[in-house]
Amino acid sequence: MHTKNLLLVAALVLPGTLAAQQPMAAPPPNPITLSFKNAGAQYARWLTAAFDSIPATKYGYKPTPIQMTIGSVAQHLESANYQLCGIFGGVK
Repeated sequence: MHTKNLLLVAALVLPGTLAAQQPMAAPPPNPITLSFKNAGAQYARWLTAAFDSIPATKYGYKPTPIQMTIGSVAQHLESANYQLCGIFGGVK
C-alpha cells in the first residue's frame, strides 16, 4: 500500500516539478511600441535606399531657390529620426 501511495504522489508531483524547470517565456512586446519599431525600420530602409540612389554631387541641388537642398533634407530627416528614437527609446 505504501508503494502505491508513493507512486501516486510521484505521478502528481513530477510533471509540476519538470514544468517549473522550463525557462520562462519572454513577455509579449507592447503592440504600440512594436508597431512604431516596425514602421521605423521600414521608413529607415526607404530613406537609405532613396539617399543611396542620389550621387553625392547632387546633394547641393535645390529644385527652387526657396527649397532646401537634398543634403539638407537628408540631414533634417536623420535628425528627426534621432529625436523620435530618443522619445520612444528613452535614450537621447
